[in-house]
This record gives sequence, C-alpha cells and structure tokens, in this order.
Amino acid sequence: MMASRALDLLQAERTQESTGRTFPDFERVSAWAKEGVQTSVQFGILQGNPRGELHPGASTTRAEAAAMVRRLLNLAAG
Repeated sequence: MMASRALDLLQAERTQESTGRTFPDFERVSAWAKEGVQTSVQFGILQGNPRGELHPGASTTRAEAAAMVRRLLNLAAG
C-alpha cells in the first residue's frame, strides 16, 4: 500500500495493459488493499514469492520490504 501511494505521489502514468501476472491467493487480499496491490504488481514493485503467491495477511520481512523499496526507488529514478 505504501508503494502504491508513493507511485501516486510520483504521478506515474498507469497503463491499461495487464501485467499478465496472476496470483492464486489474490482473492484473499482485503478489499481495501486490492487496488493498491494491483498497482504495485503493475509497476513491478510487488512480485510475490517464487511460487507465485502473495500471502496476504502475512508479515513482510525486512528483506521483502527492502526489495520493494529498491524497486520503487529504481522506478522513481527512471
């Protein structure tokens, strides 16, 4: 969610193209978070685990958070 809000602040253009990426556990994402998760996936900030799962509701590790921040900063840098 924080990454999605940061993207809004950066005024990044959102494309209408699908990412082509689906997650089997996406339906477990809370309704209030679905748009932010979709945006984060669309921009490549949120990628899920190696098995292709999001694990909504699970705690985010420091390594996962650092990876998302790095992707966001790379996106902001152009």
